[in-house]
Amino acid sequence: MTLNPEHITRNYLETGTLDQKTVRDFRDSIYAHYRTHPRSMPWRETREPYRVLLSEIMLQQTPVERVKSK
Repeated sequence: MTLNPEHITRNYLETGTLDQKTVRDFRDSIYAHYRTHPRSMPWRETREPYRVLLSEIMLQQTPVERVKSK
């Protein structure tokens, strides 16, 4: 699962799309990184819709560290 960013970018610019294998490999790479380097964030600890929505809105406007402390 070696992803070459230059190749992926060039391919996307030429075709306007990414093949399913590339998308799957990228997704797997991101999930693998998260499993080995998780960060505890308050919005990941709840399923309460209001708190999740509020954190999403705050994260769009504020750096993560400020939102985390609220």
